[in-house]
Amino acid sequence: MKNLIRSIFNIHDFELSELDFGDLYISNGDRKYYWLVVEQNNISRVLELQDEWFEKSKEHIDTKEFVKNTSLLVLANNDKNEIKKKEILLIEEDPFQFKKYVLLFTSDIMKQLLEQTEKGNPEKILELIVNESVFNNYKSNYSEPSWRHLLYNLAHKLPFLKINVEVNQTLDNLFEEAEKTLVEKELLEYSELIEKQHKEGVLSELDNLDLDELIELLDNKTDNGN
Repeated sequence: MKNLIRSIFNIHDFELSELDFGDLYISNGDRKYYWLVVEQNNISRVLELQDEWFEKSKEHIDTKEFVKNTSLLVLANNDKNEIKKKEILLIEEDPFQFKKYVLLFTSDIMKQLLEQTEKGNPEKILELIVNESVFNNYKSNYSEPSWRHLLYNLAHKLPFLKINVEVNQTLDNLFEEAEKTLVEKELLEYSELIEKQHKEGVLSELDNLDLDELIELLDNKTDNGN
């Protein structure tokens, strides 16, 4: 995954500085912004380590732009299926030091993506992202782990991606449509799960549940193989 990410940053003209804990990328455009990419499978340590990562990165780039315009991408291998959605939310919603993204993957799905993209050719990745057939397949099977799921997670986590291939709909419209579909389906799944466990108060009780409860219910559902 690290090499694939490097190829994507390279094709978008970022300058790379290799640090002992990750890769620091510097944009070469008029507007300076920065990305720190680290491999960290134990994501529960990310918030603990972010201050150290931030300070060490500043030793290489100590500018006002760095303080305000630096994002952190965490690459996390989930072969053991131990990382929970709640952990990712806690990291990505944390407001300190970096704007943070967690990219989850497994070795098998990473292998599938490489097979589909000519061993991680960044231009092929961009083509597939805006391929309507690929996207529609992803929408129809969004809950199933696949190379398409990893592909669109990658596009979501790296918002700077330059998409040069024309399609009938813009990528923004595609994601907007997908997000609406996902929300509708997930709410239905929440409803069915709550109904099964509580037997009453299905949709009417959703407003009384906080986000943590909903996430925990979904995690339990996934853990049980549903």
